[in-house]
Amino acid sequence: MRVLLLEKRPFADDLADVAVRTIGVLEREFGPYPYSDFAIVEVPTEPAAQSGFIGAAYAGYMLVRSDFLASTKADVGHFGHEIGHQWWGVSVQRSGDAGDYMLDEALAQYGALRAVEEISGAEAAGSFRSGKAGLGGEENGLRLIAAGFTYPLGRLPHEAAAYALSDAKGYLTYDLLSRTMGADRFRSALAEITREYRNSEVGWEEFLRRLQVHAQQDLGWFYNQWFGRKDAPIVELRWQRDTALRVTLLQRGDPYRLALPVVVEYADGSSQVHWLDTSSDSTTVALPADQPVVRLLLDPRNLVFHATVEEWNRARSLVPFTRGRLLWDHGDAAGAEAAFLGGLDSVPVPDVAGLEFLLRLHIGWIAEEAGQPDKARRQYQKAAQLAARPPEMLARLYWNFSKLARQRGDLATARWAATQVLAADAANGLPPRFTERARQALDETGGR
Repeated sequence: MRVLLLEKRPFADDLADVAVRTIGVLEREFGPYPYSDFAIVEVPTEPAAQSGFIGAAYAGYMLVRSDFLASTKADVGHFGHEIGHQWWGVSVQRSGDAGDYMLDEALAQYGALRAVEEISGAEAAGSFRSGKAGLGGEENGLRLIAAGFTYPLGRLPHEAAAYALSDAKGYLTYDLLSRTMGADRFRSALAEITREYRNSEVGWEEFLRRLQVHAQQDLGWFYNQWFGRKDAPIVELRWQRDTALRVTLLQRGDPYRLALPVVVEYADGSSQVHWLDTSSDSTTVALPADQPVVRLLLDPRNLVFHATVEEWNRARSLVPFTRGRLLWDHGDAAGAEAAFLGGLDSVPVPDVAGLEFLLRLHIGWIAEEAGQPDKARRQYQKAAQLAARPPEMLARLYWNFSKLARQRGDLATARWAATQVLAADAANGLPPRFTERARQALDETGGR
């Protein structure tokens, strides 16, 4: 294991440790690591950003941008994704048009999920699946579909939106397939494929056939539904308590065949999980409940790709942001800024989802990266004053604001913003993303 950095960093050992542990996790999922060594190589931010990547994988090593390493901890999800490419996309490559992104990006992202689950725990994995942790996931997939990027996973076109969809809906479908087949059978199938097609190519149909051989059940319905359909299941949960606890699942549109976990929370603080099967537009079941029920939660760990009615409405309201962010993620800063500015003309009232906040945060972020600190600061200030501020992005806003203040020598404001980062990271219910950086900034500016 080698770590090649552009400057001395105090957390180099952590980078190596996370990489070694991740390789161990992925060997259990995908089979033996296909190369004799592995290296983490830092690359300068500006040329990498101009090339449109945060990280990239090659045979036996991964590239990581300097700005992504500006933390005291390795990002397990990011490392899991790039290291996952050692098997999928580097050693085993795709043949033919079918399966584009699903035979590399989605499988690498599935590896990232497995790494997060094993190294960081179930709670972190739930956040990762949700998409709120910052790398793909359910929320991102729903936003793309709501924005009109509706493609079947088995026939993704070679374009930016399809790439993003594979890193959102795509890997979650593999996660669901693993549970449908059984995790050990899924692992066995993937290990067989990586062994037989090492340094070679495999086609999508052959990949699916190998999974079917190991499944010990007919996967035709799964393939048709999850790799053939373009949409997402939209599910509403209703319940009432009379002689029993009656739970109804309502599906909009053409129903999916689903098994969804419903968590029943009781007044004494205990809870119980029930898995409910549905394949129609309305399914009602009676559940036992011998004490007062406080609430019911539908799939709180995001195990099955779907939208609640509220989540779908949120995704639809954020379409201007989704389209702009897609452009920015793929290197078109000018196009993204134009999309974000245009989106300000269509902010709904009330702005429940925080569209204006996201637009102004990203307009400021683009300006910051373009060396326009005054413009960035104005947008950040406007975003901070809004009533609707998505909690998962609030720490990012204050972190960017702190960096700007420090650059102009305003250490008091930089320290204040860093303390806001700590508060926002602690309050959003997600694994902290900026806490370590904010603490380091406070130490360096005399704030602690």
